[in-house]
Amino acid sequence: MKLGLLGVALVTALGWGASCGGNVVVDPLGEGGAGAGGSTTVGPVTSSSTSGGTDPEAECARFCALSDAYGCSDVNCMSGCREAYVAAGNCATELGAFLACVSDSLGPGCALADPCIELINDYDACMSSGAGCDGEGCFAGENGDCGCSGVCSGTEVATQCSMSSSSGVYDCVCIIDGSVIATCQGTGNACDLKESCCSVYF
Repeated sequence: MKLGLLGVALVTALGWGASCGGNVVVDPLGEGGAGAGGSTTVGPVTSSSTSGGTDPEAECARFCALSDAYGCSDVNCMSGCREAYVAAGNCATELGAFLACVSDSLGPGCALADPCIELINDYDACMSSGAGCDGEGCFAGENGDCGCSGVCSGTEVATQCSMSSSSGVYDCVCIIDGSVIATCQGTGNACDLKESCCSVYF
């Protein structure tokens, strides 16, 4: 089974980068990463796992206790887990399902079971879709120009778009941490972080 970059970033943040190397194949097809947020406040989330709880703090504590017991994590697991929830934004349900799966299946050797890899790929797909974006602020100019800024996957991002010569088509620049990383063309909600042509980069 393969993980995209966001899934790899998550297991690395939890200290699993070295521990599970023999069992996970890195497949860097996506862009971005699940970077750590500046706050460690964790809100309630409903896990889609039948065995997972609805409390991120409890889910992290359960996951990290087992991870530490088997020597699977080489970093401060609780800190990394809390930050992962902050970065997950609207994808916290997918994150909780993954943690619950690992807690249910973890044993000596620290291998990630195939069902858990499928769940982390669900998390990866959610984050790649832009669903992990929040704190969005937008503007619209009289000439059709627009832009939005916010935080996606724990990273500051922004879009800036202007109407092209083709009616209804926008020329957009995609910005991460203040640097332009791509240009693209979009229609409709061209500047929206979740729906714009830039969302694949966030």
